[in-house]
Amino acid sequence: MELELARRTGIAPTGIAFENQLNLSINKEKLLLYRVAYNELYRVLKTAFRENSVTMLHSYQQYLPINVAGSEKTVNEILQETLIQTEPDSKGDREYIPLRELVTVTPAEDLKSITAGRNGEYVPFDFYGVQDGNKLIKEVKQTAEDMKDWDTGFSGSFFSNSEMLDELVIILFISLLLMYFILAAQFEKLFAAFACFGGDTD
Repeated sequence: MELELARRTGIAPTGIAFENQLNLSINKEKLLLYRVAYNELYRVLKTAFRENSVTMLHSYQQYLPINVAGSEKTVNEILQETLIQTEPDSKGDREYIPLRELVTVTPAEDLKSITAGRNGEYVPFDFYGVQDGNKLIKEVKQTAEDMKDWDTGFSGSFFSNSEMLDELVIILFISLLLMYFILAAQFEKLFAAFACFGGDTD
């Protein structure tokens, strides 16, 4: 999205911070093959990656989860060394297999931080040094419509300055109108007030 916006608008938005991550996907076919319950695998994964909450500490209005923690290891080490128990077979025997047999690891990239506002989470794109704001807005909207995956919203100094300018124009118009009526009341003639605004016509 960022590259496409830069290509179409000719203005590169400020870079968004991304971070590398690893996605774990459970192979359901192997769950059936090795007779492992999905809930048990989910529980073991949470414990292995230190996300197993055992209790909640209540203190006034605050809630602090207490998790089971372990030593620092790489993802591959955790998946290789952590074993999970299978369901009993026809003879009642159980086995232990490493998590790596049931989980697929794929590299991925995601946002380093999440930005949210009144309307929910969004991805900010900041444009600086814009000469034609209306043209940029039109091109950004068209890009989002073509990609069909994004909804757009706009904010910033361009809109606040434009709104402030409109308000100043309205205030100036009202001020001139009030001054005209004051002069008209003073001279008791509408044309005389126009003459005061226009200066001496002789």
